[in-house]
Amino acid sequence: MLKDFPVKIFALFLAALFWFFVVTLENDYFKLSESVPVRPFNLGEQLALVNDLGTVSLTLRASNPDVFRTLSADDFDVYVDLDSQGVGEKDLEILVRSKKPEVSVVRTEPARVTLVIEPVQTTQTALSYRLSGELRKGLAVESVSLSSQFVTVRAAESVLKNIDHAEADLKLSEQMGGGTISKDVEIVVLDSQGFPLSQAFVDKDVKVTANVTISEEKREQDVGIKADLTGSVSDGFVKSVRTTPSVVAVEGSGKLLQKIETLETEPVDLADLSGVGVQIQKRKLILPEGVSLKSGEPELIEIEITIEAY
Repeated sequence: MLKDFPVKIFALFLAALFWFFVVTLENDYFKLSESVPVRPFNLGEQLALVNDLGTVSLTLRASNPDVFRTLSADDFDVYVDLDSQGVGEKDLEILVRSKKPEVSVVRTEPARVTLVIEPVQTTQTALSYRLSGELRKGLAVESVSLSSQFVTVRAAESVLKNIDHAEADLKLSEQMGGGTISKDVEIVVLDSQGFPLSQAFVDKDVKVTANVTISEEKREQDVGIKADLTGSVSDGFVKSVRTTPSVVAVEGSGKLLQKIETLETEPVDLADLSGVGVQIQKRKLILPEGVSLKSGEPELIEIEITIEAY
């Protein structure tokens, strides 16, 4: 029996090698191209994280390689369990759960994370808005109003001092039409340089609504000016009329502007003028609803009326 012992050991080695080869053939390995964010789990209500937990890269295994084609970061829960963890610095294992039973995780890099926990604090901060996305061509945002100008933010004391303000992220899309729409918005807390503070949060039960008015995109157009003269002079006739300026730039929707060739001034009653010679009057322009003067254009038009005797 002892004489055959080396042969038996060699046969056992070959069997183990063959088994490993078969298992390798039946299981494909894959490194997920996306990094997966690490999230806190079971953090106490009166506690807050100071630092971001970062991301991990995952090496995966599955018997059917076709499953790898559709995998994304959303198919995995990556977290640290903070149950029973108190204030202070912690070095904890990163846990991963695959949402697809046929996919298993064979390696997590890094496998641990260092984090700091502090008591949670709250503060009120100013709320502004930012626009993202695009409307379809020809439309523009005319105005935005938020249901609140301030929000309450929760964070660790070390994070709280870095808060500058919060922004409501208003997402636009080409499916939006003209008119006023109301929609709930996501809120991001920012530092003084405009970077998001991932460990500062707005209370989940707080809802901020944005009322957004969308109208046709404003265009500019130069239009002539016409003095509106009414009545008549008693001792002569109007020889000439000149306005300064003779043309102004106006803003409005394309539909409105294409109907406008000239704009009239407020009326000048010639009966109120006395004597002959040059008479100077100043009047405002009459602007159609939805049309405005371009910034820098004069509000009063100078009207020079030359009257001669018969």
